[in-house]
Amino acid sequence: MVHKQFYDEKLVISFSDVKRMNLLNIRIVEEFLRKEIGKGVKYLYLNMEGIAFIDSYAYSRLIAINNAATLFCTRFRLFNVSEELEEIFGLLNNKNQLRFAGRHEIVMPGPATVQKSYS
Repeated sequence: MVHKQFYDEKLVISFSDVKRMNLLNIRIVEEFLRKEIGKGVKYLYLNMEGIAFIDSYAYSRLIAINNAATLFCTRFRLFNVSEELEEIFGLLNNKNQLRFAGRHEIVMPGPATVQKSYS
């Protein structure tokens, strides 16, 4: 299931019951994120909490989402990336195509103003 929460101008996307990002589930995530990017959201954060593995296809789709976000002037960032994923991204992200929310970047400053869930 995909959860959508707004914090001021920031849209945070989270997952429940997802431990692996792969060919089977990335298509749903990609379609969802592209719709949000098309709506003109300026800040889009993907919460990777609980995700321990990503396959190469899912990684390539995250790159495509990032490219689409750039075209629409949307800032796309990943956060809560596990050590396992950091290692995988380190091997795959040789051109630094994906960006991570830094410790200084406040992703969720207060209570969500809108919350929706999709499956």
